[in-house]
Amino acid sequence: MKEPYNRLHGLDFCRAVFMVLGLFYHAGLIYGYGNSWNVVSDERSQLISFLANFVHMFRMEAFYLISGFFYMLVFSKSKPNFLSGRLVRVAVPLFFCGLFINPVMHFFSYNKSFTFDLNYFYSGQWLGHLWFLGNLLIYFFLTYFFCGFFYRVRLGRFSLLLVLFFILPVLSLTGLAIAKFIYDGNFIFVSFYPLFYYFPYFLIGIICFVNKDIFVSILNIKYAVLSFFVFLTLYAFSSLDSFSSNTINNMVDVMYVGSLVIFLIALVYMLGCRESFLIKELSDASYTIYILHQPLLIFFYVFLFSNIYLGAITEYLLLVSSVFFISWVFHFSVVKRSNIARLLFNGHR
Repeated sequence: MKEPYNRLHGLDFCRAVFMVLGLFYHAGLIYGYGNSWNVVSDERSQLISFLANFVHMFRMEAFYLISGFFYMLVFSKSKPNFLSGRLVRVAVPLFFCGLFINPVMHFFSYNKSFTFDLNYFYSGQWLGHLWFLGNLLIYFFLTYFFCGFFYRVRLGRFSLLLVLFFILPVLSLTGLAIAKFIYDGNFIFVSFYPLFYYFPYFLIGIICFVNKDIFVSILNIKYAVLSFFVFLTLYAFSSLDSFSSNTINNMVDVMYVGSLVIFLIALVYMLGCRESFLIKELSDASYTIYILHQPLLIFFYVFLFSNIYLGAITEYLLLVSSVFFISWVFHFSVVKRSNIARLLFNGHR
């Protein structure tokens, strides 16, 4: 009998959702308060600010955890040229779009100035929203040599929960300390602060795949409620400002982010684990949508939305919808139909 849902299909939906949320976040920087982004609107909304800040709390952490899971999934299939395939998957879109599309985007970014010289490349300004791909390149290369070791990390449900709720925040906090000690900046395609901070999420994602039956078993309503309760509790503590130690404050912060990540992964997984044509299409197009969304946001805003005054929320919804639709159409009409476009925008050979 055919299963009513595919467990990995649900996790693939998680990956797609966390990528596409980048569109909602970056559009929120245009219409939210307290931002100094590439372009900004005179029309602002507290609601949009709240949405953007909330998405920013968990999106990349959740994405890197899911990325580690699927990295190990592909490795487990024992495909030839596994490492080169993974590197091409991120390197080609990174360098093509970063070097040929992002400079045009930055040219029209009136709220920030860019000097297109060697420093533009060396300092990582050319990366823009693609910085996460540069870090994935390093993660892929480093972890490849230890994949055999990760296969021996077998955990029970309690042990995996302990890792997700407590060990992961400790490792992330350690990553922050290392980044500040070494270099808290960018160099060519490496963003050192997120490189060290997000690496534990990628590693734990690998361990989640090795223990995928246990991992999937906690992606249900019971553990989602538990994770949300832990998040609310820790977030409330962090808001008290009663800790005398910055280390303790930072620890509480990364712990409530970790519990929020588990809650959102469980929630999105439950929403997307059923077979659906639309969910499958979104998963397929999500990479292209992310690659194109930031340049399109800036082009659309500069040439269209900066000249109309419909209110922040209305413009935000129209801008997000327009960019999503154009990216979607481009993926299925160009990327899917051209081997060259598929390589340049999705890294598929």
